[in-house]
Amino acid sequence: MLDDAPYVPGQGPTGPTGPSGTGPTGATGATITGPTGAQGATVTGPTGSTGPTGAQGATVTGPTGPQGATVTGPTGAQGATVTGPTGSTGPTGAQGATVTGPTGPQGATVTGPTGPSGTGPTGPTGVQGATVTGPTGAQGATVTGPTGPQGATVTGPTGPQGATVTGPTGPQGATVTGPTGPQGATVTGPTGPSGTGPTGPTGVQGATVTGPTGAQGATVTGPTGSTGPTGAQGATVTGPTGPQGATVTGPTGPTGATVGDTGPTGATGSTGPTGPTYSIWTQETNFTATPASTSTLTMTSDVTGTIKVGMGLKYTIGGTVYYGVVTAITSNLLTLAGAPIGGDVTALYWCPAHHVRQLVVSVPGKFADAANTTLLKTDSKLSIDWDLGKAYLVRIRHIVVTDDTGANQPKVNVSVNGSAVGTSNTNAGLAVAETWTSTVVDINTSNYDINNDEAVEVITDASGSNDDAVDLTVSMTFVLE
Repeated sequence: MLDDAPYVPGQGPTGPTGPSGTGPTGATGATITGPTGAQGATVTGPTGSTGPTGAQGATVTGPTGPQGATVTGPTGAQGATVTGPTGSTGPTGAQGATVTGPTGPQGATVTGPTGPSGTGPTGPTGVQGATVTGPTGAQGATVTGPTGPQGATVTGPTGPQGATVTGPTGPQGATVTGPTGPQGATVTGPTGPSGTGPTGPTGVQGATVTGPTGAQGATVTGPTGSTGPTGAQGATVTGPTGPQGATVTGPTGPTGATVGDTGPTGATGSTGPTGPTYSIWTQETNFTATPASTSTLTMTSDVTGTIKVGMGLKYTIGGTVYYGVVTAITSNLLTLAGAPIGGDVTALYWCPAHHVRQLVVSVPGKFADAANTTLLKTDSKLSIDWDLGKAYLVRIRHIVVTDDTGANQPKVNVSVNGSAVGTSNTNAGLAVAETWTSTVVDINTSNYDINNDEAVEVITDASGSNDDAVDLTVSMTFVLE
């Protein structure tokens, strides 16, 4: 390039500045990665006990090449970077072993030599030369080799751990730097007093020329090897569970003997107060004192829930106590048989049916062919003495199988201790019938009580037309006092 500076008289023209440039960088050697060896099959088998860990492979670092001299001049070729193959992995003790096949050797990475980088001589410093940057070389193509098919993954036993070996590192290529052109003069002005004076002007910087960059070497990656198939998974087998053992309970041991003497019996406590005297009789107040008739009382409240047919009755009239039996009851009327109600009732009691007794006797055949006051003894050959406590005969009932064939029927009564109790027909009693005939209040209250060991008899008057009535049955109702 010509110098465009103006001509100065008396001074020759400054020669053209020699080109300042950096020689072209040589093409970068291709980076080639060798193909990756086939991936060892990964096989998972049964897990065994863990074996000893294999010895750690030695780590070997190759010698570092001598440091290249720093020379300003062309850069020496870059030494190739070579990585030795990776050694196999040593055994891990038997795992339900995992085996990884050896990795194929790593393809060498080769970098081509860098072309010499030179710097032309720097001409004398004059005016600042133009800065010229040479063209950049074309970028080398980047080529990636095809990736091989992915091998199947097989897990099998783990092989011994291979030693880890690192190949030696190749010598470092010398670094050569071309000669640097002379540095423009640095002028520093005088230092002023006390302090730092102004810095003088810096000489003109020589032009920096960078030569074109060589083409980038292609990067080639070899195909990846296939991965081996995955081994079959070992079967998991669980043995059958044994039968449940029987549960056996041993016999219970004998009861231990009682040890120690039995303490004395404690003193008898004092006798508690005497409770109220029990009475078989329950008082009833829900009635009207004046009787509705000699055999009925008007009730002022419904007592059918407590007083039932067949229960005994005790009632006071004019200070005298009389006895009877319930023959009917409604919500407002009580009907009885027994002592007649001959005046106002000042007290009324009832007792349960088990305090009432029934005595039944029979006289078979013709019984009224003659008057008789001891019919049981003569016709039935039967004697009855009262063996209970004091009681009251409150009702007499009788029936025959066959009436007298005439118009008139014989009459029947009962005596206690020789005295007639029924008052009907002037103490003769009621005439018999083929249905039950009953007294109501036709009872002689002077004769109706019976004490222990007193006799009971049946009486007939033989008043039938033909005296041929047969088969008499008599039922007597007594209420205990």
